[in-house]
Amino acid sequence: MKQKKGKRVNKLKKHKRAKEKPKNALHEQLKEQEKLEAVQVQEQDTARKLISEASVKLTNALQGSGKNLQAAKVAQVMLTTGYNKLILE
Repeated sequence: MKQKKGKRVNKLKKHKRAKEKPKNALHEQLKEQEKLEAVQVQEQDTARKLISEASVKLTNALQGSGKNLQAAKVAQVMLTTGYNKLILE
């Protein structure tokens, strides 16, 4: 009788562990997805800051009588880079 009970307990433990494996794998997958999303959000924030800075540079380059063409070109490259970062993410 004790032997049968011990076997039943072992089966239950194995069954429980087998059920936990997919849960643990799913939990790990979820944690990894959260990390990837955090990185993506950080990259999007960086792209937005780059676009904002480039917009200010472009505005400053095109204002006034001096109209700094070189600064406008740099700002345009920055805007394109920031926009591409947002689109590709």
